[in-house]
Amino acid sequence: MSPARAPWDRPLVWAGLILAINLIWGLAFCFLIFPHLADVTTGLDPDGYGSAGRILYEQGQFQSISKAPLYPAFVALVSLLAGGYQATAIQAAQCVLSALTCVVLYALFRRTLGDRPAIWAGLACAVYPMSVWYTPRLFTEVWLTLVLAAFCLTLVWLLQRPGVARAVLAGVLAGVLALSKGIALAFVPLALAVLLLRERRAALVPALAFALAALALVAPWTWRNWQLTGRLLPIHTTGGFNLYLGNGFTRHWPQAPLSYADLKTLTLTDRDALYAAQRRQPADELEQDDVLMAAALAELLADPALIGRKLVIQSLTFWYLAADRSKSLLTGALQIPVALLALPGLVRALRHWRDSWAWCLLIPIAGIAGVSVPVFAFGRLAAPIMPYLLGLAVYGWWPAFQAAHSIVKEAHMTDPQLSPRVAAELARILDTDIPATPRARWMSQYSLKVDALICLECGHVNPNDVVECAQCGEPLSLPCGPDGSAYLTATDLLRAGELSPAQVRDLLGKIAQGYSFYTAGTRYAVFGGHRDR
Repeated sequence: MSPARAPWDRPLVWAGLILAINLIWGLAFCFLIFPHLADVTTGLDPDGYGSAGRILYEQGQFQSISKAPLYPAFVALVSLLAGGYQATAIQAAQCVLSALTCVVLYALFRRTLGDRPAIWAGLACAVYPMSVWYTPRLFTEVWLTLVLAAFCLTLVWLLQRPGVARAVLAGVLAGVLALSKGIALAFVPLALAVLLLRERRAALVPALAFALAALALVAPWTWRNWQLTGRLLPIHTTGGFNLYLGNGFTRHWPQAPLSYADLKTLTLTDRDALYAAQRRQPADELEQDDVLMAAALAELLADPALIGRKLVIQSLTFWYLAADRSKSLLTGALQIPVALLALPGLVRALRHWRDSWAWCLLIPIAGIAGVSVPVFAFGRLAAPIMPYLLGLAVYGWWPAFQAAHSIVKEAHMTDPQLSPRVAAELARILDTDIPATPRARWMSQYSLKVDALICLECGHVNPNDVVECAQCGEPLSLPCGPDGSAYLTATDLLRAGELSPAQVRDLLGKIAQGYSFYTAGTRYAVFGGHRDR
């Protein structure tokens, strides 16, 4: 008789459920809810990514130096498959991307949080409104969120078992990520720093493989930009423009703290005044970026206090700022509570960084927020990191959830005795009578005091008083004796389907003889057990 599988031990089933929930939710939002929103009147493609993709599809050309190429390429590919440029086809494709993102995130959470927390985190991502908010719009966020999740999954895979093949895969995804949005190029040095700090000399060869793989993808695009502009431009321009916008938004924030549109109008007025003072208009995007970069840096050098104000203000606008007051309030209501709920998870991840992988969820947050906040930050830029904050929120509150669940479970236990079914099964196995005695008496007769619990998810050795694995968060709680230590009884394992009847017979035989032993269930293993004499 094979052990029964726990409900959470069916990752493919949960992945399919998470995908289906988000896909249905995304399609409903795109085609049933979004058409009735007033936001439709502002257009689906305010940043011009859809237009760039359409030109690429219809003319086979992409001449822009102000946009990363992969999202327009995605738009062109969908147009090719749909037989023409159609907004509805792109929206439907983005719903599929969003659902696939949730599955990738679930896989990432299983590696960093453990099986059961991963289910809750994956379901939270599937139903979270911001996960589908940008699916009807032709912004980069849906595509970027998928690529970021795939990169983080391969990076965690590399960190857990460093190797050249894994490093190359992670490097390729880092290159794809950079070609999806310019600021994501920061993930290449960030990932290298994490890998080298974590593994030291053992990571030198994988780090080199990672860097070369990322360079192999980014370098051809950089060479293309060199041919077009004669300048070293890794991905695209707009760095100067965005830095200037960030300064302007900081200056004018007290005048319009809840309106991106008003802040941009005020800042562009300043820009036009700058051009007038210089008595010349920039000839192209590249020259405009140079002029605005110089002006923004000069402003920061002339007023160092502006740097501090900018960091404080943009640390706020990063979570809520949208087109107008109502959208800013809605964005803040959806994103700020999640960020606050994630704080316990942040603390817990940092506290257990040596024996847990949950800290890996901080990498995408640091990469996106670490570039956006000092340069230019508004609510849409936080969208790709919200899933990782949801994961940290689940991780941070998981011990409290487990404790509450145990209290509720104990409160509803009406039969403290061995159930007749379990007693009969044990009697059959041992070929002797097992009375339905009170649980305390059964524990005193047939139990082992546990010296250590070994989590079979990650192999981490835990002390005997834990309720979950310190490394991956897998529940490991066992019945507690009077001294607070964990005790293992054969009946507990039989009830949970942890051991087969043959394993239970062997276990009870060793209990009776007082042997130290090692036995493995499907969720955990026990090492060094002994009779509590």
